[in-house]
Amino acid sequence: GFAFSPVTRTYANVGANFSSQDFSASRGELSVTPGSHNVGPGAGEVEFAVANIASGTFSWNAMVLVGTTWAAITSGSSGVNSGTVRVAFGANDTASERTATIRVAAPAALSSPVDVTVRQAAGTSLSVAPLTRGVGSAAGTTTFNVSNAGGGMLNWNAQVLDGGDWLGI
Repeated sequence: GFAFSPVTRTYANVGANFSSQDFSASRGELSVTPGSHNVGPGAGEVEFAVANIASGTFSWNAMVLVGTTWAAITSGSSGVNSGTVRVAFGANDTASERTATIRVAAPAALSSPVDVTVRQAAGTSLSVAPLTRGVGSAAGTTTFNVSNAGGGMLNWNAQVLDGGDWLGI
């Protein structure tokens, strides 16, 4: 919205026709910080601070534009002048980094809208190759390649589930 200054004016002993009065309008200016959060692959929550960095008053709304399948606003989806937007995000179980975009819009404010992001690291992804291996009847050894096809640190272990009487690790 706009704030007018002065809101009212009183005149004494006015003897002429007074046809106009000048009013100055002040607008608020939207600021959202930080501009982005970089997070690991696990689930969690981050906060963005919304502020009016000028005079005037405005209402604002926040919404997830991109990443709606894994990020959601848990509180602070709207406010007046200042507030906090809290964004919860799910675990990234894919081998790719992903980004959610949150838009804070205040139509009556300068610098609106403001887009901020949550960048989530790739999840871990166990890769074993080959998945099966044929062996002969004679004693011997074979190998399987185990790797992390995603991001981050992947701890793993191996065990024999069937055939333990003739197979060992």
